[in-house]
Amino acid sequence: MALLGLGLAPLCLWVLNKMPDRAFCDYDETPGAECASPRFFPGRHGIPLGLFLALCGALLFGRYGWHPVLVPLLLLTACLGMIALSDLKFAIIPDELLIFGGICGFFVALHNAIGSQLLWGWILPFLGAPLGAGLVLLLNLLGRLLYKRDAVGMGDLKLLAVCGLALGPGGIVIGGLLGVLSAGVVFAILMLTKKMKPDQYYPFGPWLVLGTMLTLCFRSGIDRLVAWYLSLL
Repeated sequence: MALLGLGLAPLCLWVLNKMPDRAFCDYDETPGAECASPRFFPGRHGIPLGLFLALCGALLFGRYGWHPVLVPLLLLTACLGMIALSDLKFAIIPDELLIFGGICGFFVALHNAIGSQLLWGWILPFLGAPLGAGLVLLLNLLGRLLYKRDAVGMGDLKLLAVCGLALGPGGIVIGGLLGVLSAGVVFAILMLTKKMKPDQYYPFGPWLVLGTMLTLCFRSGIDRLVAWYLSLL
């Protein structure tokens, strides 16, 4: 699975470079020279993406083994890796990648629903999508109250809805919190070292991707940790 992840990295770069220029700018903007292909390169972008996919592939295989759900999970991981690269470089999450990620997430949610023995369990896995979108709306409300502006963009809302399909309602809360906490720690360090200003925009999508993958790969351990913490209260 690690070798498969490494092998997917060049394919992901090819997809990113073949996508239309307009995918990497806002709807009301005209693509500039920075959006022209090639946008992503094997050394600068392919190596970290390959390492990310290799690690996630190995961890997902360790959790699920040779299970059919591993296929949409690996494809979703590749899609999330491309989304993180796009958001880091262009501060844009292309709709084309979100649609593909949503299809992968749907099949993961369908697998979780089929595995449930309860009627409510057939519906529950799909509720992660609206809950994920709701979490972003809550963050935006807090941003409006504290800073008089949106804290995250609409791309992040759609991204967390996609992740919610794969994680389910309980998992998306954990993944969202992990993303917010990891971003908060890094942003605080950047501001303390004066490498980032308090009002400076910084992409949030990669941290949502990180929180999602941590939850997908370590969900059992996270659930045990949460149960242990709640038992102390």
